[in-house]
Amino acid sequence: MFANNGNCGKTPAGAENAWDPAIPYDLYNNTALTIYAQGNTWGGADQSAEEIEKRIYHKADNSALGEVVYLPAGGVAGITEIETPDFSISVSGAGRFSVNGVDATTPVVVYDLSGIRLFNGTAGQEITTSHRGAAIVVVGGTSVRILL
Repeated sequence: MFANNGNCGKTPAGAENAWDPAIPYDLYNNTALTIYAQGNTWGGADQSAEEIEKRIYHKADNSALGEVVYLPAGGVAGITEIETPDFSISVSGAGRFSVNGVDATTPVVVYDLSGIRLFNGTAGQEITTSHRGAAIVVVGGTSVRILL
């Protein structure tokens, strides 16, 4: 969790160079790199974008700095339970598998872990790719990870 890292925030508008120790930054990105901080529960009770923005220092405050990607924020409301898929996948080996328990016309898309699309078709056929290793299979709107 990024919170209360010791740097202090700016006072309200019009006080560009004044720093208020009562406004601690949760994250101060003093690099040109993007920091991915989705799912973080930020200091303070309000997890709205407006309130979180007050608690970070990044590209929005200084264009020479990297961005902090902070949404969606964490907290109980930000956690989504992963659903058990309504289908099963049978791997036949050598990059082949089939999807069971859905209509044959259900769209199926397969990606490698770098996001390259390996297959785009339907569930009503045996799916063959030349890929070996982990892959992401999207059946309808549900994603699962498989090992080929």
